[in-house]
Amino acid sequence: MTNKSTKLHTIVFRAGDSSGDGHEKHRDWTVCSNLSKGEINDAYLAAVKKLGFDPTDNFDEYEANRLPSDQAEKLIASGFVPKDRDEDGTVYFYPQALLHLFLFMVKLGNPEFEYEEVKASVIYIGGYGLFL
Repeated sequence: MTNKSTKLHTIVFRAGDSSGDGHEKHRDWTVCSNLSKGEINDAYLAAVKKLGFDPTDNFDEYEANRLPSDQAEKLIASGFVPKDRDEDGTVYFYPQALLHLFLFMVKLGNPEFEYEEVKASVIYIGGYGLFL
């Protein structure tokens, strides 16, 4: 693991729905990174260009949690190690696995990318009645 002082950017990654339309089921992870948010986005897009597809496009619909086999094969050939794979080769995702896929893509797009997942402390300050 690299020296923590090289990870100057603290970024929250969110999987799920943050649209505000009422569903709003999501999960957040806090990551310390040596790249800024913009650099992470650029690296991700570089990986998309390199592979010829954006794997996260597969998870936009309700209960959409798997990759097409051709995409899974390309990712695996690039070094991605899926956590949940059927005997027929289908690769399934859940929120934590999506984070790992996203971070893999960033590293694929920028090999200098270093990160560490951190557990953020939360302080509840009240305010239930403020959200109408």
